[in-house]
Amino acid sequence: MSRRELTFTVSIPVLNAGDLKAGLLRLPGRLWHVLLIYQERASARAALRTMEPRMRRDMGIRYEDCLREAYKPFWRP
Repeated sequence: MSRRELTFTVSIPVLNAGDLKAGLLRLPGRLWHVLLIYQERASARAALRTMEPRMRRDMGIRYEDCLREAYKPFWRP
C-alpha cells in the first residue's frame, strides 16, 4: 500500500487598521439598533398578552398562536 499526502490551504482574512476602526465606530449604533428591536418585540408581545379575545378574532389570530408568540423571549424573532 502506498501513502498519499493530503495538503490544503487555509486563508484567514486580516483586517487592516482602517476597517477595524470603521467597524468599532459603527458598533454603538448597531448595538442601539438591536436594543430598539428587542424593545419593540417585548412591547408587542406584552400587548398580545393583554389583547381582548374580540380584537384577536378581528385580526384572525388563533388563541394558541397568540400565546405562543406572546411568551417567546424578546431575543427570538
